[in-house]
Amino acid sequence: MKKHFEVHPFIFGVFPILFLYLNNLEEVSFYQMIIPFSVMLLLIFLLQLFLSIFYKDKHKKGLVISLFLLFFFTYGAFHDSVYHLFGRKIASSLNDYLIYIWIAIFLILVFFINKKVNKHLNIITKYLNTVSIILFSLIFLNTGINDLQSYFSSSQNQFKFLNPKNIKFEHFDREKLPNIYYIISDGYGSSNILKREYGYDNSDFENFLKQNGFYIASNSRSNYAETMLSFASALNMEHINKLGANVRFPLLYNMIQDNNVMRFLKSIGYKTIDISSNIGKLQHIRAANFNETPGNFLADEFHSTIIETTMLKAFKKELNLVYFYRKKILNTFKDLGEVHLKYKSPFFVFVHILPPHPPYVFGPNAEPIFGSLNLKDWGEMWQQKNLYRDQVIFVNGMLKKVLHKILSESKNDPIIIIQGDHGPLLNNKNKIDTRMHIFNAIHLTKDKKNFIYSSITPVNTFRLIFNNYFHTNFKLLEDKSYYTEYKVPYNFVDVTDLVTQKKLK
Repeated sequence: MKKHFEVHPFIFGVFPILFLYLNNLEEVSFYQMIIPFSVMLLLIFLLQLFLSIFYKDKHKKGLVISLFLLFFFTYGAFHDSVYHLFGRKIASSLNDYLIYIWIAIFLILVFFINKKVNKHLNIITKYLNTVSIILFSLIFLNTGINDLQSYFSSSQNQFKFLNPKNIKFEHFDREKLPNIYYIISDGYGSSNILKREYGYDNSDFENFLKQNGFYIASNSRSNYAETMLSFASALNMEHINKLGANVRFPLLYNMIQDNNVMRFLKSIGYKTIDISSNIGKLQHIRAANFNETPGNFLADEFHSTIIETTMLKAFKKELNLVYFYRKKILNTFKDLGEVHLKYKSPFFVFVHILPPHPPYVFGPNAEPIFGSLNLKDWGEMWQQKNLYRDQVIFVNGMLKKVLHKILSESKNDPIIIIQGDHGPLLNNKNKIDTRMHIFNAIHLTKDKKNFIYSSITPVNTFRLIFNNYFHTNFKLLEDKSYYTEYKVPYNFVDVTDLVTQKKLK
């Protein structure tokens, strides 16, 4: 009988990772698959070596490996099903035993394989090879091709512009150009929102900023309600919904990757630096000269999701993913405060700070908040007002330290922009203006009079800065605010009148 080579363990090993990637192509970069792919292939190789001690028949060895991979990648679903069927209280009491139950079922099936399938191993191998190849082909053809076509068809930044002709390069003394810091604190609502919805007085932080030369744009709003939308708009100085039906995540991703702010500043001699947030396609910006990575792969959203689906879910406490997530955020602040020591001026640095956005891992004094690291289901977390407020206080405290270091050690007076990309998401009657009103504070150099106005939106931030510092002639756009929901992120609703009809108190 013709022997069949067992390819199914390798396909079953990488298939779940590829499936997760292709179904999140809009948010996950290809290189994020490199580590899990490499680990999985190494695991399969080691399993083959180990099982060679017990099995001389390679087909039986391959069958056991594929069975193990099936159990490895479905434990997360098994765990969640138990919680769904029996309720959290009963399931929690069984939690420590679920992995042993799962392993016991696996061993019973291995025993069955050893006793019952010897005569049919070649047929089973042929069948599994066929099934695995068909699955691999279907997921790639049905999901991958469509998404890849969408990705590459949106590969150009449709707002890319040439340098304005009236820029007088010879007038720029690069020794005196200000360094520019663009600091995004994810989900940081305006001080008025914090007072109204959270009962928190943010005046201590505002007073610190004012004493250090910042202007607080107290009525500032976001142009968009989602991070990717906000970033694409602010970094390209345009309202992106004007592109209509073309607005999709692949387009937004490439608009951020090849954004106009960095392109323009590079053209006049600035070094551009991105301090990574470790979130999907925001991790490395192509337009940046340098990409700093403050966290390791265990703080990566995609890798954490893989862990949640596998047997590794049973060992989350031991893996301590919260520790790595916290470490990443603390390193982000550290790297931000040391940019001026590492890079020669002039430079532009873009940093995406994840708090106060969930998950909540910091108390007000940077003390750890322990619990499972949930990087996906944030809806209920937004409603935990005390934890959100505490992370606002944490961000304030860290920014005070970093700003003091930057301002006291910088050779030239810097431009510093601190903005929320959107506000918090509360499920109440005020959810739209809560979501759209953002914290926005800007430090200009001492030689410039304040040209920022209280109701500025991010789309005009760099238009104003470039006009006043680099002699450009960008026209200011309307400070429009467009609301969207997570489930329909491209259904733009103009809420400008709604969120400006009364002054928040």
